Amino acid sequence: MTVVALVRSRRRVQGRAALAALSVVTVAALSGCATGFNAETINVDSPGEGVSGSVGDVKIRGAVLADVDDEPGSGVLVMGVVNDGVEADALTEVRLADGEAADLGSSVSLPPRQLVQFGTDEVAPGAVYGGTYVLDGPADTVTAGGFVPVSFTFRNAGSVTLDLLVLPATAEYEGVAPTASPSP
Repeated sequence: MTVVALVRSRRRVQGRAALAALSVVTVAALSGCATGFNAETINVDSPGEGVSGSVGDVKIRGAVLADVDDEPGSGVLVMGVVNDGVEADALTEVRLADGEAADLGSSVSLPPRQLVQFGTDEVAPGAVYGGTYVLDGPADTVTAGGFVPVSFTFRNAGSVTLDLLVLPATAEYEGVAPTASPSP
């Protein structure tokens, strides 16, 4: 082989190596593999499973409203709340954007590192029953299939507003109905 042929062969190999390296970088960049743990795609939320949100140390999980058929504009709040803080907190108010606040009594205690379930008396092992509360608004506000803004106020954590899905009181929400609130 001549020197010219060796140089051409080396350049061809270098060109192929550069093209392969460029392909690897392009595939990694386009696939989103380098977006890390804060990528929006890992925060996929199915509203049919309820809406989640947080404020301070308080986490709201799986929140929905179960439509109360015989009371237009009313829905039963179904959710779980976890206080991740080291001190107790309390849910002091829940309110539809266009309606009245639910009657919580004085407030609902949220012990530290404890799940408090609302809307059903069938609580998970180790969880606390927080009560069943009805949110009332205009007759056309709370209708199955729609979303309604609901504001939650906590004594220490502050306030947060979430758009809750309104589901018919069927399937897993069948039998969820307004009942007397537990005494604090």
